[in-house]
Amino acid sequence: MPSFSVDYRTGPTVFVAASDKQDGAEAMWTSTTQSELREIVWLASVVSALYILGTGLAVALAMVLVV
Repeated sequence: MPSFSVDYRTGPTVFVAASDKQDGAEAMWTSTTQSELREIVWLASVVSALYILGTGLAVALAMVLVV
């Protein structure tokens, strides 16, 4: 169980065991990795959508100019 120390100038301080710190670090890295992966997938989706849109516009423009 963590022990607490209160300093009214800075607020409560929590002292935790080393194993709890390691669990917290793993949780932080898991959360960060998931967040970054979600952002990369979103960015790849946007780039893919813009690529498909640009290709479609180029094909449509080429068809209009040929006719």
